[in-house]
Amino acid sequence: MKKIFTILLCCISFSVFAQLEVVQTEKPIQIGKISNLGQLSIECEKYGERYVFTYQDVKFQQIINYKTFTLNNEQTFNELYNLIVKNWDNPPKEDIMIKLEEGYLWVKFARALGTTNVGFAHSVDENADVIGISTWLTKRRLDKLFGKD
Repeated sequence: MKKIFTILLCCISFSVFAQLEVVQTEKPIQIGKISNLGQLSIECEKYGERYVFTYQDVKFQQIINYKTFTLNNEQTFNELYNLIVKNWDNPPKEDIMIKLEEGYLWVKFARALGTTNVGFAHSVDENADVIGISTWLTKRRLDKLFGKD
């Protein structure tokens, strides 16, 4: 009985120590980055198949806070870019709402002095308050962000 108990105790202790697993992480590929005076405004990085947008939330002026949203694959990434470009010359009055895996993304257009700008807002749920708002992007900055320049 003592031998069985000792063997069982050894097996359990080995399995406890064997739970640590080292995971290899892949380095992101930077698609585009927009900075104002050296401080990140918004950037897009590719991790495997996923495109991650990190932006400074401009909802509050005095707080520097970064938020992210993710597009799952290259097709979704290109569809978002094409949707924005298609609406660039004649922007819709209402925001365009897009369902993402982790929530919702709103594409906002604004025209001022004959120039169109686009911005993003996102939330974890359709009825929740907006989590974050990106800076406004001109066409040149949009192309740079999506790596189309």
